[in-house]
Amino acid sequence: MGPLLLLASLLLAAEASRLGEPIVESESIGNESRRLQDKNIVEVAIDAAPEFTTLVDIVGLLDLGDALSGDGPLTVFAPTNQAFDTLLASLPEGGFDFLVESGELMDIVTYHVVPKAIKSTDLPLLAAAGEVTAPTLEGSLIEITGLSPPKIDGVEVVEADIMASNGIIHAMGGVLIPESSSLSKTVVELASESSDFSTLVSIVTDLGLVDALSAPGSFTIFAPTDQAFEDLLSTFPADGPGSLQDLIDTGVLEEIVKYHVLDAAILSSSISDGNKAKTLQGNLVTATVDASGVKINDANVVVADVLGSNGVIHGIDKVIMPPTPTQDIVDIASAQFPTLASLISELGLVETLSGSGPFDQGFTVFSPTDSAFSFFLSRLPPGGLEFIKSSGDLEQVLLYHVLGGTSFSTDLVPFEPIETLQGDTLKETKVDPVMVINYGSKIDEADILATNGVLHAVEKVLLPRSLDLSKNLLEILCDREDLSELKDLVLFLDLAQPLFSARPLTIFAPTNDAFEALYDSLPESGTGSLEDLRTSGVLKDIVMYHVVSGDAFLASVLTDGASATTLQGEDVTISISDDAVTINDDSTVVQADIIGANGVLHYIDTVLLPPSL
Repeated sequence: MGPLLLLASLLLAAEASRLGEPIVESESIGNESRRLQDKNIVEVAIDAAPEFTTLVDIVGLLDLGDALSGDGPLTVFAPTNQAFDTLLASLPEGGFDFLVESGELMDIVTYHVVPKAIKSTDLPLLAAAGEVTAPTLEGSLIEITGLSPPKIDGVEVVEADIMASNGIIHAMGGVLIPESSSLSKTVVELASESSDFSTLVSIVTDLGLVDALSAPGSFTIFAPTDQAFEDLLSTFPADGPGSLQDLIDTGVLEEIVKYHVLDAAILSSSISDGNKAKTLQGNLVTATVDASGVKINDANVVVADVLGSNGVIHGIDKVIMPPTPTQDIVDIASAQFPTLASLISELGLVETLSGSGPFDQGFTVFSPTDSAFSFFLSRLPPGGLEFIKSSGDLEQVLLYHVLGGTSFSTDLVPFEPIETLQGDTLKETKVDPVMVINYGSKIDEADILATNGVLHAVEKVLLPRSLDLSKNLLEILCDREDLSELKDLVLFLDLAQPLFSARPLTIFAPTNDAFEALYDSLPESGTGSLEDLRTSGVLKDIVMYHVVSGDAFLASVLTDGASATTLQGEDVTISISDDAVTINDDSTVVQADIIGANGVLHYIDTVLLPPSL
């Protein structure tokens, strides 16, 4: 075919398509084009996989296959997979199912279908003729908004003129949303269109919040109805303190409105009983779900799931008020956590924890219950509480329970480390069905609001890993280079389990220098050599002679002349003179009172030998 004849044929095809007639291309244009002409729009879309797999799946789900496989002619402005991914990613959890069930998805898909054939080359002709809109199967009009590149409703055609036997496909870089769809409007626009929320819209406008709530994002608006506002406003004085104008002037009304807004879109299908969510005002709302319906705090949800382009509206029958705590963290601790409050006072932390916190952002306190402290203190050796007070360890433990800033339970991200005022980090390690901190301490009660922060009741005392208190004695041995010989012997002689499974323990731990002095005193070979001690089991007895099981002794509670039975079976004798503690009269305690999770360790400068040896 010559160039002129080819041009004539294209122009005829364009005119025929504009008039809504079936397209018939010349057989001589090419085998590939002719092959595509043998397949209808659905078949062509399937062949174009993976570009249109999401569209094909949705067409099947909505049972539109027959409609798009009929005689036509049709033009389908087909969103690519990426275009659908972008739309679906913008929806809240459960959003796709909501669109299906509400019929919105059907409207959206049929809005992409025009019941006539329109090729890209037709667009300039249509625009020149003033025909910039075309009716869709959904009923609304799409609009040609660009020619180079072609655009429909502002969305670019990324691949034009994919031919089929019953029409044409144009691949689109985005999903077209009909004006009739709620997804084409912001939450402010949707509220403005409703006769139920005129008071809310008026207040939002007066407070200058329209732009913020119209911006791209993902909001949930718990929208009080006009009646709800009328009920609230009727309780206000006409003027003066507490009046509506006073609430506006003092900023209280803005805080109340923000308490109705979440910075995430949540459909009713995703709300479960007991769910909490942080509002833009900063405090939490709590959902109750039962046979009677859904409540947010004490307000009933009367209109659910008005889904817009930047969030969702749920109408409620009452204005919900932000909580107004009257007690600070120390006051609440005194009332609900007496042991914690007593320790805060003893350690001189009252003024700190009654303050406004770092950068005036308050505190978060993981508050051990009295039973948690009782269990923790019961594991300390006699005199242990006074010792960890004087050593500063107890203050470190308490500060490990405190975060700078107010972190509600909803702010905690699983397995994300959070730095404490003590300096070490803790983390939430389980969420469902209960919240757990550091793998072992359940949050018994979350989000106890104070004037200067929030408290969470925890069932165990949390211990920072930088303190020996959090480690068992074997871990402490492994951490200390100057006790590495004792640690190596424990592991080599397979004594870890028998020595460290019991509790409480007292270990008199010879230093590396002490072992070196012992080894230097032994013959190099034969009876009494180090090798002989190993093979005969004597070395194992020596190591076990340094461990007392069943009692943990701090140096401060040891008495002169006392004795204790070791795991080896024989006793050690304790002598105290001029504040020096010696064991068996020849081994001096050179560093005392290293408290671990299962006992106490004391450094000694000489290896103890059982009397029977």
